[in-house]
Amino acid sequence: MVNNSLAVLEFQLSTVVWRPAGDFAYVTANDGTVWKFAEHTGFERLNNSGSSRITDSTCHRNYNICLLSSVNEGIAVIDQGHSMTWISGTASLTWVGIDCADPIRNDCIAFASGLRSKVIVIDTIDASRSIAETNAQDVILGSGEQFFVTRGADSTTLVGLAPLGLLRSVSPSVDDVNDEYKAYSTLLPEDVVAYDAVIAGRTLAIAWEVGYNDGFLITSYGNIIQMTPKEVAVDSSILTVVVLGAVTIAVPGVILGLIYMNSPFLQRKYELWRKKRTQNQIRK
Repeated sequence: MVNNSLAVLEFQLSTVVWRPAGDFAYVTANDGTVWKFAEHTGFERLNNSGSSRITDSTCHRNYNICLLSSVNEGIAVIDQGHSMTWISGTASLTWVGIDCADPIRNDCIAFASGLRSKVIVIDTIDASRSIAETNAQDVILGSGEQFFVTRGADSTTLVGLAPLGLLRSVSPSVDDVNDEYKAYSTLLPEDVVAYDAVIAGRTLAIAWEVGYNDGFLITSYGNIIQMTPKEVAVDSSILTVVVLGAVTIAVPGVILGLIYMNSPFLQRKYELWRKKRTQNQIRK
């Protein structure tokens, strides 16, 4: 059992993130409560917790400084000594996620409802002095609403859209004189409709990449959809077969795997079959 797990027993937990040193994790709940956790100390509640749901948590990849996004209180920063501070000028938006994708830059980007975003500039010496950029950036790319954030390939950020789609946020390059984050559509809802109208009507649960524009999407119904790079020239009929095959085969496989893991009877049958098969191979 996790040390002092009774401290969070009656809470509906929403996020968890380990800071880069790997010594402490921050665990949050839907009521705004935030704990630090280490096995030797267990769960310890942080001061200055909010009162609304924490929607996301992330840490800078090179500093033991972490950030939280919330529904009503805005964006919070947690410094190296576990002190938590709410960043001024962020409480006016409903935040859905935050990510510190670039390990070099001392800033992160937070995403809010209404397709809005803000850059959070981290003070690495005194994290409580971290600030949000004065002006929110409008990232209006077609219709839809952003509702979750995840890490993409090559230090980028993927933002899930409803109706089903994806935005990609990219940090400024070294030769960008304007030093501005850019966002563009990776997957348009209308492209999903053209692929499969049923899938397009479902909610995107998570997305992850193994390479740039190369990865998988999972819907709330359990559909697993493969993404492939646009640069690869593949006949459309073959591409359709590959993607539909992923949806058709992967979901039953997940269900059967769950049934097996929760059935001692099936596990015993499998072990007997393996032993019998091994014995037959030895005799041969």
